Amino acid sequence: MNVYKVNDYWIAAKDADSAFVKYLEETDGMENMEPDDIAEGEETEITVSIYRLTSHEIEVQTVPCCEDGCDRCDGLNEQLYDTYQELLARRTDFPCVLAKEL
Repeated sequence: MNVYKVNDYWIAAKDADSAFVKYLEETDGMENMEPDDIAEGEETEITVSIYRLTSHEIEVQTVPCCEDGCDRCDGLNEQLYDTYQELLARRTDFPCVLAKEL
């Protein structure tokens, strides 16, 4: 399984196409993309960035377990962190969002 960063989302998927479709499902396609009012006859561009993490990055990069407290880190002074590899091991429903940039 691969991990792709699609704009501000880290998505586990078999390929970039599946990751992009999952991104569109999660964001309704226009999240974090605010095109200005477009005047008649004008054009604007919207860019989606897709990056495939390396195997090494999947093994060593960490993300917090939650945004603002959960059962795992409740009562601790700080959040717990998981690698993408640890998150992948817990999931069976692919493609799926592993993390989102806050």
